[in-house]
Amino acid sequence: MLARRLPFATVAVFSLVSFFTPGPDLPDLTENVWDKAGHASIFAVLAITGLIALLPWRRLAGGLFGYAMVTEILQATLPIHRSGDWHDVAADSIGIVAGLVIAGVVIRLVPSGAGPSAGR
Repeated sequence: MLARRLPFATVAVFSLVSFFTPGPDLPDLTENVWDKAGHASIFAVLAITGLIALLPWRRLAGGLFGYAMVTEILQATLPIHRSGDWHDVAADSIGIVAGLVIAGVVIRLVPSGAGPSAGR
């Protein structure tokens, strides 16, 4: 079970570090679109790894959306030289939906007996 949960925990820690690193220490992203793509990507991977960890998809989606909102509120209020942005929450939400859809398609396409332990 740890093998299923470890990727989700790893991505969650990565997201915490990236969302709460003080502003001046961040690389300068000249294109706002790259920032939004990064947000969407992180949340898509969180959704995919959350499903791999066998978290119920509705709770996972709700929890990730809440996490997106809380991180933006904290970025706006903590003294870390970051700013909260509702556009980031929108990008995060797109990532959540995309991750759930991608994982759902893959789960339906891969036979239930497939995988590393198949045939044992």
